[in-house]
Amino acid sequence: MHSLAIISMLAAAASAGPCKARDTTNAAAAGDLTVDAFKLYPESIDFDGKLAYMSALYNSSVLVWDPATQKVVKSITFQGLTDKPELHASGIQFDSKKNLLSVMIDAGAAFAPVPEGGSRDISGANVLVKYDLKNNKEVFRTNLSESLQGAFGGFQDIEHDSAGNSFVVGTYPGSIMKVDPQGKVVGKGPWFSAKEFNDKNVPGLTGLAATGDTLLVSDEAGKRLLRFDMKQAQGTPTPVKIGKDTKLNITDMDGVYMPAMFKRRGEEVLLVSSASAGTTVLRSTDGWKSAENLGLIPNANMAKDQGFTTATVQMGQRVYHLIEYFLDKVPEGLTRSKFPLVDITDKIEQLVSDKVTFPGN
Repeated sequence: MHSLAIISMLAAAASAGPCKARDTTNAAAAGDLTVDAFKLYPESIDFDGKLAYMSALYNSSVLVWDPATQKVVKSITFQGLTDKPELHASGIQFDSKKNLLSVMIDAGAAFAPVPEGGSRDISGANVLVKYDLKNNKEVFRTNLSESLQGAFGGFQDIEHDSAGNSFVVGTYPGSIMKVDPQGKVVGKGPWFSAKEFNDKNVPGLTGLAATGDTLLVSDEAGKRLLRFDMKQAQGTPTPVKIGKDTKLNITDMDGVYMPAMFKRRGEEVLLVSSASAGTTVLRSTDGWKSAENLGLIPNANMAKDQGFTTATVQMGQRVYHLIEYFLDKVPEGLTRSKFPLVDITDKIEQLVSDKVTFPGN
């Protein structure tokens, strides 16, 4: 999930990325964690109950990390994709039913700032890789761009349905691709493409989260949360009512995530990453026909060291937001080795506990 906030910030500087986490004794204790890995720059993260998987943005690989020992286990590389400077690793998603890992390797140019009066470059490969974690081999790789005639780009997040289909969100302009378990794109184009807010120069859809057959999608262009039925042949969006209307007043939306530990008593919680601001906590008690905005957990790393929040993840009974450093210059400035995972569990719990009923506003 590439940060959307970074686009405007870099441009200004030039002129002046189903709930998978499970309870496990292998996860770390409470408190912030630090991933020590040279040039990692993690864009997205998921957890399989034992190990965490992070997309290494700038070299298109996956870092496998043990949160209990806080040690790197290994790296997963992809022949012909890893270490190509024009490609970036963005979305990553563990499919618990199949024990497979989905990784999105995209053309990084789509996320570069657009020059004044210019046009966004959405050309290049956007490759969905399905990886077998048990046998350590690729199941398939599918270049989504081959079926899009250059009309859509900026592919990021991934989700899965119960049948093993993969849904991949594109940001420029907003779209969702559906790929079957054999790696074939379903249909002749996107499963969903935005009819409004469809300017490729403006960020559209940014993140996905699934619960049952429901797919929740963050819409940066429309400032909305959209709900889809994954059983439909073509995606039809329904805006989720937030309080009195459907507006979701969050800037620079990025990934969305549904922590399993907060699914209780008919409630579900959705975490929306705002790259610069932090993590917004939403709650629904009616299957996401409507939702309540419980509040924002600020990103303290933005003021501290210009770190962006791009994603959240549950590991054991703790929830963390992931910090990424987009302002480090590419490639000469990519010298970091330490990347924080900030424990926000208690802050989520406080927001959920403080507001036990919908306020109706």
